[in-house]
Amino acid sequence: MVAHAAEDRLKKFHHPVEARDFETLCEDVFEFVLQARNISVINPGCGRIGLYGKSGDSQHGIDIRDPATLSVAQCKKQRVISCKMLEAELEKLKGYKGGVSHYFFMVSEDFVGKTLIEWIEKQNALNIKRRRDSFKNACEPAVAMPELHIVGWNEIRGYLAQSTHLLWKWGFQVPPGCDFSFSPAELRGLAEVIESLEKPVDLANFSPNHETVDAIQSLISKADLVEIKKLGRQEIVDASVVDWLRKFVEELRKVFQVGQKFDEAMRKVKSRDLVVSKEGYLQLNELMLNKARLSAYPVLRGLYFNSKRLLRVLSEDGISLLEPEEIEGSEGVVDVEGYSKLRFNFTKKGRYYGVYYTNPKIMVELASKVSKGLRGIKPYIKCSEANV
Repeated sequence: MVAHAAEDRLKKFHHPVEARDFETLCEDVFEFVLQARNISVINPGCGRIGLYGKSGDSQHGIDIRDPATLSVAQCKKQRVISCKMLEAELEKLKGYKGGVSHYFFMVSEDFVGKTLIEWIEKQNALNIKRRRDSFKNACEPAVAMPELHIVGWNEIRGYLAQSTHLLWKWGFQVPPGCDFSFSPAELRGLAEVIESLEKPVDLANFSPNHETVDAIQSLISKADLVEIKKLGRQEIVDASVVDWLRKFVEELRKVFQVGQKFDEAMRKVKSRDLVVSKEGYLQLNELMLNKARLSAYPVLRGLYFNSKRLLRVLSEDGISLLEPEEIEGSEGVVDVEGYSKLRFNFTKKGRYYGVYYTNPKIMVELASKVSKGLRGIKPYIKCSEANV
């Protein structure tokens, strides 16, 4: 049963703008088109309905093919469909060497006009005797044309309501537990972000969109460049610098791990088993939630790796000690509540103030790389000069 909200959206659903999306939608509903017309199975156990070839291939007027019934379809996404257009596709079909039982025109016009219906009927009447004389089930188009059918957009759209899987896929119902619907255009945008995940970025010629800029800002706006520069150079620094590094590294690690789920998610959502399909949509939901940060990852990759190396050095056992910040008041020096400072030992061999000696050279080197990375990203974010 289609929920009222989904049913209303379905009634208002215009055919996809992109021709390839229109073809994909026609492929999705083709099994229901065949069922509605009681098209017989000729080859039981054969493969699934699928798109026939790709752009640039010689397709002989065929966009969709069903190996089981030997039915094929041509998708026509034009504002006006003429008999001449359909005739041209039948000429192409004559070059197809396989057997065809039924040939469908699936068109983007809401309703099929009388002229087209009469043309289809006339063609079927002209070819029926030749089909019966030459072929039992499927015709070779060069010898005899198969039975022709034409399906308008209003009928095509209606078949979506027969499948929860398709209602999810085309965004008429949100899968349980998800926050997003997933249109083909949105998924293509997500796929482009995933493809760029591990590609190098030339920051000098990089022009990020608002989504990427906002993600970068959310991840690094609290970085304190002044305190980062002190690492390895001063023995007492603000503890927040390590807190930021830890959070930044953890967030980027999570983002990358989420990005690795894309291929698996896309395999699962194609399943007509709704349990498997739902698992895939939940993964896509997480990917969409992180899309902005996934788009920011290539920009931040170098900073991420250097921050991770620096954090590893800062996290070695015994080389630092948390201690309270001291301020001078009317009653002398007092400790501020909480531990806000981090003490290192760069001067005394062994232990000093309970902290083991650390050679500051590697810390200075890594802190400089992190500082440089932050300065390189600065033009893309809106943060205060005090921080970055």
